[in-house]
Amino acid sequence: VCDRADAELARAQEAAGQAFSPDEVALVLARAKCEAVADEVSQDASLDIVIGCDSVLEVDGRLEAQIG
Repeated sequence: VCDRADAELARAQEAAGQAFSPDEVALVLARAKCEAVADEVSQDASLDIVIGCDSVLEVDGRLEAQIG
């Protein structure tokens, strides 16, 4: 799931032509992870919702680390 999310982030930043802000990075990674899990569990009718999240470390407006 994480490799897929990182690849999605790279594709999204390339399409935008610029690096994303830390909050945009967290959003893209969370969405990609959520979609990956939803794809895996889509056969389970008992699951109606999947919630995705991600966290990053921002210092003075700069992305310093993606927290694993």
